[in-house]
Amino acid sequence: MSQHIFELQNKRNSLRETVDALYDVLKSHNVNMTTPLTVDGFPRADIDVHQIRNTRHQIIRLENDIEAIQKELEEAVMGHWQNQKEQTKSNGDDTAVTTNGSVSAPTATPTATRSDHVVPFAVVGVVSDGSPASSVGLKINDKIVRLGNVEATTPRIPQALPLAVVEGNPVDVVVLREEETLTLTLLPAKWEGNGLIGAALRLL
Repeated sequence: MSQHIFELQNKRNSLRETVDALYDVLKSHNVNMTTPLTVDGFPRADIDVHQIRNTRHQIIRLENDIEAIQKELEEAVMGHWQNQKEQTKSNGDDTAVTTNGSVSAPTATPTATRSDHVVPFAVVGVVSDGSPASSVGLKINDKIVRLGNVEATTPRIPQALPLAVVEGNPVDVVVLREEETLTLTLLPAKWEGNGLIGAALRLL
């Protein structure tokens, strides 16, 4: 994964943590982004209106920053992957790779429950060199918390996963690596191996 992509991902994740903290500030006042702050045209006396307005302003500004970074990140991932494809082609590398990005289902599907903690639904068993998964830093034994809109509480995960992986459409992958939660932006694409991501997942 290029240093630029790595830096963009870290910057985006850091901003998201800040936004989450700001939402906690609103929650502490029992308000959200749309809760009225006035009564009969006058500021409410039961809350800190100035702090809430300032917090809302920061959230809007940071979410705009995150959106801009996300767009830049998607363009960087697409450019990085295109460069890798061209480099591989110029090197004449026709090595076959057996990993096809398939998902192996367990013999029994556990019932997932939503909680405040991250709940992984799959673990990465294989990551092929030169694949889209490898290019964004996905690693063996990473636990998948979310892939696109698929998470532990998603019904029929084996059927939902292929719908989340669409060629040319960047998708966020939230992984649990040791004690750290990371968000990677993956660009599913055709490459020298099989499948669109070059990684094998095993459902938990």
